[in-house]
Amino acid sequence: MKRGEKLVAMIAPAAEKQFPGKIEQLLSACAKAGFGDVMEVALGAEKTTEHETAEFIERMEKDPKMFMTTSCCPAWVNLVGKHLPNLVDHVSLTPSPMVYAREIVKAKDPNAKTVSWARSSPDARSTSSPASRGRWSVPPTRRRATTRRAAA
Repeated sequence: MKRGEKLVAMIAPAAEKQFPGKIEQLLSACAKAGFGDVMEVALGAEKTTEHETAEFIERMEKDPKMFMTTSCCPAWVNLVGKHLPNLVDHVSLTPSPMVYAREIVKAKDPNAKTVSWARSSPDARSTSSPASRGRWSVPPTRRRATTRRAAA
């Protein structure tokens, strides 16, 4: 803000419910705080849904008895990686909505700085490193596959 950089607030849908009042007040507060733009992370969720659907179809064609869990919630992915390692191979490789939201912002303005506004800190951390793609605590072989899929 002080350096004249464009800041974009990426607001997760749940964040709206953290504050009393109307969404217009939240958007106005972002503008007053110096954000040049606000993006609804639900736009990133649309991309996550598209990619996760394609991945699910691909997996089911290979093995109809296989199941797949979502990757939409980084807290879930983190939990699986730390406490349910037998499920790691069942977690989708698709990046989280926050990751796709950041990609949408960067496609529009590569120099924009993004600030994640989410209820859970894992959501916010999911965009902190392009290499992580929201998949921390997952074995490195799975992280590499996730990064390749995100680039596609």
